[in-house]
Formats: sequence, C-alpha cells, structure tokens
Amino acid sequence: MMVAATMTLPLVDTLNLDPVFVALACAVGPVGFSHLNDSYFHIISRTLGITELGDQLKIWTVTSTIAWAIGASIVMALNLVFGQGGTLIDPIVPFAVLAAIMVWVKSREKNIALMQTN
Repeated sequence: MMVAATMTLPLVDTLNLDPVFVALACAVGPVGFSHLNDSYFHIISRTLGITELGDQLKIWTVTSTIAWAIGASIVMALNLVFGQGGTLIDPIVPFAVLAAIMVWVKSREKNIALMQTN
C-alpha cells in the first residue's frame, strides 16, 4: 500500500487526479489476490485450521479477490459521482476481471477432474 501511494504521488498533479480517490485506490488495490507472500494469508489459514495449500488458496485468495472487486467498484463509482472523471464502464471493470478469474478457475477444476477420472 505504501509503495503504491509513493509511486502514484507524482501522477496526482500530472494527471489532475483527486488525491482522495487515489488514496482509496491505493488502499483497495493490495487486497486483491492475497496468496503465500502475504502474512495475513497465513493468519487466516491458521485461524481457520486449513492445512492443505490448495484449500488455503481456494478459500482466502478467492475471498480476498472478491473483496477487491467490490472495493474497487465502489471506489470507481464514488469517483464517477463525486470525483473529477471516470466513465460508466469503470465500476464494471473489476467485476469483469473477477469473472475472468472465476471462469479460469472453473476450467482448471474441470480439467483436473477429467485427468483424475482417466
């Protein structure tokens, strides 16, 4: 989150962005696709008692990606209403990314199931 804020700071003035929405976007961005290098991933896994890596990834990574999509859509919708710009398609983009990820996960599960039956 701090790296994202530091990297986007010069863009705020250059692109005439609203600093409040840039800060919100920097806060929401790191939530998506939490996995092994995220310490909170391990806290959640141990708290829930999940020991298998595949189950940990399915449970927490998918949940954090859903939280990211909802948060990013809210930030983009707020920017559209109260901010300095944006388009109507902006709030839809995170859900489109989430849908693409979910389709890919389901196709992988089907392929694994087919390989196990053969």
